[in-house]
Amino acid sequence: MANKKEIWDRFAIAAEVKRRGSSLRRLSRENGLSNNACSAAMHIPIPRANKAIAKLLAVPVHVLWPDWYAKNGDRILSSAHSSRKIIALHSKMGEAA
Repeated sequence: MANKKEIWDRFAIAAEVKRRGSSLRRLSRENGLSNNACSAAMHIPIPRANKAIAKLLAVPVHVLWPDWYAKNGDRILSSAHSSRKIIALHSKMGEAA
């Protein structure tokens, strides 16, 4: 079954972290993040937390979160995220959003 593509969901990721003797909270603290950053990273992209989890599991971030990360490890930005970024930029520049 080596050809079977491994599927990682948030439950499998959390279980593997625990199996390796850690917890999402501990992993957050060890990486200088807020206590619940790695838990939140199961639901939304938080690059530093996602990368800390991937490093512990020795699995590339794009394998764990293929919708969020490209094969080179760069974030894939959704159009909704890009729109929010543009609005925030305009607000900072003093333009009407």
